[in-house]
Amino acid sequence: MGHKDLEKAKQELKAAIKETQELLDGKEISRTMRLNELEALKQNMDEVKRLKGISLDEAKYYLDRARERLKEVETFNVHNEDDKELVLLEIKNGKDLTNQAKKVILKHKK
Repeated sequence: MGHKDLEKAKQELKAAIKETQELLDGKEISRTMRLNELEALKQNMDEVKRLKGISLDEAKYYLDRARERLKEVETFNVHNEDDKELVLLEIKNGKDLTNQAKKVILKHKK
């Protein structure tokens, strides 16, 4: 696996982080807008309680950890095949973390 493959893998992790951040941002905006609507109208108090109970902190945590992985692989000097494997493992871990964040975000889909 050459440098091009590593760069491609890094770009994939960057894209996964960006996509997950956009998903998180959209979820926070829609959650806030929906809360405002529900509270302003004072309708369906059960829905208000459910939305207030949604915490996106776990998703933010996973996304922050994925960013840490990206920062590590971007600054890591690859000197041999073992280094490449380590970088690829960190990229895989970063992608797994973005997937965890997406699961948390999407389980509250509505």
